[in-house]
Amino acid sequence: MDSPYEFSFGLTEAGATHSFKLSNPGTEDLNVTVSETGNFNATLSATTIAAGGEATLTVTMPAASGSSEITITPAAEGIEPFVINVTGAVKDPSKSFVNFAGLDDFPEGWGKAEYAFWEITGSGSGTSSNGGYAATTTSSMTRFYTSMMTFEENEPLIVMLANANSYGNGRLQIQTSMDGETWTNVGNEITVANESWEAYTVNMPAGTYMVGFNGAYVYLTDIYGGVEATEFPPVMEVEEKDYDFGFIAENAEYKFTIKNIGKGDLTGLEVTSDNAAFTIAGVPENKTIAAESEIEITVTMVAEGEGAKNGVITISADAYKDENAKKFNVTGIVRNPEVFYEGFDAEPAGWRMEGYSVENGYAKGSYNQGSLVTPSLSFANHNTLSFRAMSTSSSALSFRVFYTTNSQNAANEEWKEIEGIEPLSTFNKWETYTLNMPAEAKYVAFSGEYINIDDVYGGELLKQTLTLDQTVAPEALAEGMCDVTLNYTIAEGKWGTIALPFAVEDLSVLGDVKAYAFTGYENGNIKLDVTTTMEAGKPYVIYANAAISEAIELNDVNITATEAAAVEFNGAKFQATYAPLAAGSMEGKYGVAPTGKIQKGSAKASMKGFRGFFELPANAQNARLLINGEEVTGIETIENAESADVVFDLQGRRVAQPTKGLYIIGGKKMMVK
Repeated sequence: MDSPYEFSFGLTEAGATHSFKLSNPGTEDLNVTVSETGNFNATLSATTIAAGGEATLTVTMPAASGSSEITITPAAEGIEPFVINVTGAVKDPSKSFVNFAGLDDFPEGWGKAEYAFWEITGSGSGTSSNGGYAATTTSSMTRFYTSMMTFEENEPLIVMLANANSYGNGRLQIQTSMDGETWTNVGNEITVANESWEAYTVNMPAGTYMVGFNGAYVYLTDIYGGVEATEFPPVMEVEEKDYDFGFIAENAEYKFTIKNIGKGDLTGLEVTSDNAAFTIAGVPENKTIAAESEIEITVTMVAEGEGAKNGVITISADAYKDENAKKFNVTGIVRNPEVFYEGFDAEPAGWRMEGYSVENGYAKGSYNQGSLVTPSLSFANHNTLSFRAMSTSSSALSFRVFYTTNSQNAANEEWKEIEGIEPLSTFNKWETYTLNMPAEAKYVAFSGEYINIDDVYGGELLKQTLTLDQTVAPEALAEGMCDVTLNYTIAEGKWGTIALPFAVEDLSVLGDVKAYAFTGYENGNIKLDVTTTMEAGKPYVIYANAAISEAIELNDVNITATEAAAVEFNGAKFQATYAPLAAGSMEGKYGVAPTGKIQKGSAKASMKGFRGFFELPANAQNARLLINGEEVTGIETIENAESADVVFDLQGRRVAQPTKGLYIIGGKKMMVK
């Protein structure tokens, strides 16, 4: 053996011994002496070793852990002293000790992670007891773990380790876990360089938990420390995350889960709020969460008292008092129902969105310089506007807010910028703004690149009640939000035209109808394409699968086209009209008859309001109406379609012999007695 020689008793009882053979291969007797430093005792069976003979050196483990340097000194000249460095630790019989001797698997209650590369060798050499060991000989860090163990604060955990990597070092990380899923490192990762066994000590935190050995290229045995748990503690796990209720007009709820991932019941559970604006429900009557169970707690923000509310939710239990209690903040704003609010939970009514779309409960801006414009508002009584904005670009971007007193579609020069808006500099984090608005402001526009907007709150919605009647010319229309009553009739299976001062995103609000847009005129062909939406102010050809005979009630309609518009292609015009056209007004113009034919108006022809008519070039007598390329109708002359002697009922059906009641005669609503 080379000197100095390293030897470890490992973990053993006091009084354990280990023997070394001393040989004299020479031809003369050899006198030797032995000395030691430290607390180990060394004795020789004989101080003179006969030529060709042997003596025994016995080293005895003392009552306390320690180390010694044992020196064997020959009396002969030219022979150097031989040194043995001895270490060892005395086991406390009350502490846990495992060295895998005689085992072919982990002890009962122990285990290893899925796909872990640890194997047990139940016998072998190299340990102080010639016992077994756990081995992993791959580069991947994988874990095996103990059953629940209890440790005192800073109690040492001692393990014997050896390097299993002939090309580098082994690695081992000691960890703790309450549930076998979430693991916490204890101390630093151990680098195992020595191929012979060496004791390593890690000071453990106080508590009851599973101990994990996460390693690669390492042999491990003689695990010593702690005691196997007989009483298992509860472990409370709460996602302690602050929650913002945002703006609410009615009670709102937030639910969170309290888990007991420990092996013992969690008792004395209390969940409290320091603000009566936030109430708590869901705590069990016995205030207990069973081991490895969970419960759901509901925090309700009460919609009483306008303004901002702030509270702290505290979760405590018998094992989690005072500084060990878990806490998180709750916030929210109770909004005045009279004040305008938009949270973008769905497509917003009355907004103009250029470069914006509704996504995940907010208005999402694109990379273009978008413009998000509110409906018509009044700031006479509530003169502040609050909103949240977030930049989705890591670069500081321009963010601007404008207002106008004119129109939602006002020209650029009619918008005035609100000064003092700081650029958004925080990436992917909502920032709240509150602006003092001029009393004359009517529309507000948010402008920027990569800017999201949410929770717009302030002012009052300017909303009017409006009746649009096909028999009466409407009064001067004003842009803005309206609740509309639309009196428009068409018989089942009949054709007609329609033009409205607001956009229609879903035709079903009008009934079971189909709509067709004028898309071109060429060589006498009037081209129409099927459409599922209608733009404000423009005329469309319409077909009714079912009659529209009752007034249509529409809420939150945004009037954006105060004047009827026209669509033109190659000298052909499709002109909308909101007002009914009196007899004679349609002469020389073309309408769509209930049969689907294009009809040229005579000197007595008229038209109901909120419809459209064609003005065609001189060769129109040979024109054809095409829907998606297929011919539908020809042209014929309107024969006194709505002259003074032609009578229709309120459903638009022609009546030969009217009885008592209201009728449309000569384009006007009249009572027949």
